[in-house]
Amino acid sequence: AVVSTQSTGFGVRCFYCDNRSSMQVIKVLNKNYCENHFFCSGCDTLLEEQKSKVIEMDMKPYCRHCYDKFPSDMRRKLLESANAAAKNRKATIKKDKDRKASLKKKKDEKKKADREIVNATQAAS
Repeated sequence: AVVSTQSTGFGVRCFYCDNRSSMQVIKVLNKNYCENHFFCSGCDTLLEEQKSKVIEMDMKPYCRHCYDKFPSDMRRKLLESANAAAKNRKATIKKDKDRKASLKKKKDEKKKADREIVNATQAAS
């Protein structure tokens, strides 16, 4: 799970308490948390965004200790799922790059053809 800390002047609603905070918020799993409400879903231990390894399961944050209590086959499936998702993201990024390169090539070819038409028209007149 990606954890980022952001400071905002407008106030972001905490996913847990629904209060707006203009102080630093912790964004993880596309949710924002007050510093006081970012805790493990298993044991309610406060997770410090810089010091804690946060593991996501069912879109909820868990500490390493609680994660290690999950059955080994569940942890294996979570790891496989995370690896598959990362592989899919990489494939999507590659497809996007290839598509953009193809569109750029077509655009450049069209510009070249248009220039040749203009040059031919000017030469004929």
